[in-house]
Amino acid sequence: MLESVYIQQVIEEQLFGRQELFKGMSRPVLRRDEQGKLCLAVFLTLFSLHSFETGMFERPRYFILADISNAAVKEFIDTKYDHDFSDASGERDYDLRSREDPVTRNFYDETYAILDDVRKKYLETGVFDERRYRVYLKRITEHCPIAYRRFFRELSV
Repeated sequence: MLESVYIQQVIEEQLFGRQELFKGMSRPVLRRDEQGKLCLAVFLTLFSLHSFETGMFERPRYFILADISNAAVKEFIDTKYDHDFSDASGERDYDLRSREDPVTRNFYDETYAILDDVRKKYLETGVFDERRYRVYLKRITEHCPIAYRRFFRELSV
């Protein structure tokens, strides 16, 4: 099983030239695919010079579903033309200015270890440890801008 710390890197490598479509990728969450199987999911956000100057960003435009074991991309979904994971308005911008609380590398190592445990249990037994997963989800959202927390929750199981 691919360690969770490498998921974003592996997904980005598989986008085959689509990187120009986005500038930011979320930390991974778990989501069920159309067959009800758990998979990894990330959302992608478009940035502009105006976004960086103001700290105001569009809502996520794309999301990706990937294999829970090895992060192989299964679906690349455009929320404007395919299906959406959120009912948030696309007509407004969201405040993503940085928070002042620093996050250590150790924090993310510990957080990804929780996701690794949840994924491993699911792969080995077919059982989804929702309680443990909620701990992971809480940890990854507590250090992201408040305006974007909803997107993690809405993309997640």
